[in-house]
Amino acid sequence: MMSGGVEWTWSDGWLLMALFLVGVERSAHLHEVLGAADATNHAIPTTRELAQAFTKFAQCGLITVTDNQYAICPEHVSAIKKVYEGRGGLFASGDKGLKFLKRSKLVPKNDQLITLTDTAVEAAYKSYRKVMRKR
Repeated sequence: MMSGGVEWTWSDGWLLMALFLVGVERSAHLHEVLGAADATNHAIPTTRELAQAFTKFAQCGLITVTDNQYAICPEHVSAIKKVYEGRGGLFASGDKGLKFLKRSKLVPKNDQLITLTDTAVEAAYKSYRKVMRKR
């Protein structure tokens, strides 16, 4: 479904909520986003899912990307938090995120392109697994 000219997918909602879990108080590294995505859906997003979602988020001013770290822009945190804390548990995060995106009326404000390589995502996954083994 399109909202303000952006076609949002369930994966976008899933990754928004994963980033919300780790990228509100501070910027999050990719391995942290992968960990939150795994925790909420028992799956690791593909390079394509990540790049497409992050590109849409950045173009709409929903996130900032600095030094390969991702953060939700402060002006969106309270609205996302409200949706996150709504009905449904952790595993409904993707649905909640998609609900937020569809209702947000966000529109592209720039043409920023977030590119990720399979190598970078694989390295982030290895970092995530390393952190998990230490727990």
